[in-house]
Amino acid sequence: MDKLDKRTQQLLDKYHQGKCSPEEMQQLVQVYHFASLSADPGDINNEALLETGKRIWSKLPAAQLLKPQLRRTVRLKQWAAAAAAIAAIVFGIWFFTGRPIVNRNSQIVHQKDIKPGKNTATLTLSSGKTINLSDTKTGVVIDASNLRYDDGSLVNTTSTTPPVGHSSLAGGELQGADRSGANWYDAGRRFAGRLSASSPPFEGGVPEGGGGKMQNFTLSTPRGGTYQVKLPDGSKVWLNAASSLTYTAPLNRAGVRKATLTGEAYFQIAKNKAHPFIVETGKQQVEVLGTHFNINSYADEPAITTTLEEGSIKVNSDGFAKILKPGQQSTATANNITVKSVNVKNVIAWKDGDFLFEEESLGSIMRKVSRWYDVEVVFQNVDQHELYGGGVSRYDNISKVLENLELTGGLHFKIERRTIIVMK
Repeated sequence: MDKLDKRTQQLLDKYHQGKCSPEEMQQLVQVYHFASLSADPGDINNEALLETGKRIWSKLPAAQLLKPQLRRTVRLKQWAAAAAAIAAIVFGIWFFTGRPIVNRNSQIVHQKDIKPGKNTATLTLSSGKTINLSDTKTGVVIDASNLRYDDGSLVNTTSTTPPVGHSSLAGGELQGADRSGANWYDAGRRFAGRLSASSPPFEGGVPEGGGGKMQNFTLSTPRGGTYQVKLPDGSKVWLNAASSLTYTAPLNRAGVRKATLTGEAYFQIAKNKAHPFIVETGKQQVEVLGTHFNINSYADEPAITTTLEEGSIKVNSDGFAKILKPGQQSTATANNITVKSVNVKNVIAWKDGDFLFEEESLGSIMRKVSRWYDVEVVFQNVDQHELYGGGVSRYDNISKVLENLELTGGLHFKIERRTIIVMK
């Protein structure tokens, strides 16, 4: 941003002359927010722009900066970008296209507001038994000795019932007096390599003597739900709404850690060069040794996208293969895999409680809104391919998200029960 466009320079001149209207001030804040979403926050290096940002920052009341809606810590390398993001929140300038922000009262029509999603999930064991996990917790830790939440408390399974056709829990899972989540594997299966985070992963690895049945579990989130899980090998996974992850433990006979994903998840895979980790999503396979990445494989998306934050991964799909570097995203379709550079923090913002968009289509944005708020979306004479950018907390009610979209001046929304109607 060394060279400012003519309109931005005019706004800066008016600001220094004390002649900026509220609408023009909002447009200046918008410029900062757009810069804060760029791949390199260091791009904000124009002296005049920095000085104006500093003045705007200094005028923001402390009470506003401490509003509960500021749930996310801004991790930007330069104070100007942080000031921009905070200023954008305070002034309500979140979404933008190429046209000026419109300062008007919201015209959203709704009978009853819709609350955001929450921490909620189920855990299904290999016997078919399903455990409803607590929505007051954020995640579950699974190892060979017990089943507990990430705060250390044991998972209570007494309220669940075996699936139809099971008179008792198969495989020894949660048998006898133990209904609190402890010893959820059957010790009688003699797993030589117990996969616990407290011991070196994968010693022994395969059931002793090559026998025994592989244990697995499936963590599932509904629409409007999210949850975290720490796997027996020490890896961590964040599940987005309407997603499921099936993990097989211990290792399969080939010495590979394996998970199957539907929906979207962010992975932090524990490093182990001797035992790669494979994530299967439909026709795609992602092979890693130890890394951080995100996969979006929803059935209603046009392609499977895999975004690498750290490390290295190999993406395979229908005979095609690509190696990703940090900051790259692959898009796998039926006939090809393409790779491009992306702003990773926008892609993974969902796991930290935010929506962040950069030149993203209205259709894609509303699909994310639909899953998180568990609503249906109907478009009426609206171009779903029009691009938008900006951000908003995922913990706001849906009316707040829609109000910010309306600031673009080109959209109107109507809430009817759990249906969102998008209009011009």
